Amino acid sequence: MGDDDFSTDDDFSTDAPSSYSRDNFYVAATDSKGHANKSYIYVPPQLKGEMTAMIATRAFPIFRSESDIHRDAMVHRLHDLSEMVKDSAPTMSGRLDLIRRRLMVESDIEYHRRLIESDDKIFDDAKFLMDHPPTLGTMRVLEAAVSELSDLDLKRRLNNELESYRTRYPQ
Repeated sequence: MGDDDFSTDDDFSTDAPSSYSRDNFYVAATDSKGHANKSYIYVPPQLKGEMTAMIATRAFPIFRSESDIHRDAMVHRLHDLSEMVKDSAPTMSGRLDLIRRRLMVESDIEYHRRLIESDDKIFDDAKFLMDHPPTLGTMRVLEAAVSELSDLDLKRRLNNELESYRTRYPQ
């Protein structure tokens, strides 16, 4: 068998199952735009041995590496799985969309929680410093604390506290 004896259609994607054929080999490492992502897998030693032997026989010259076999197998299995869940696809798509949105919201909440904790710590540290007479550099530390705050209300409050502190301890 020569390379011409095999049909290849490397444009298959799960979005366009009509282009899929069980008879095609899918070995392209990139999509039609040249994009690719790296993926690592572990396989049992027996399976690795079978792949190595299959490549060595050259019975399917299109398979020049284990990665070629992996890609072809993944496309065929993903097609099979897509067919199995075809009737529930809208439900699954909706669930995946909900999960994606929930993860985005949780990520946003976590970011703001960290920001608030940071602002609270800066504010508390500055207030602690202002409860004591100033030492060398205290004013610079307090001014820096004010500039680091992202919460405008806390920034305003700390600025007011700082003005009161300057009045109590003029330099």
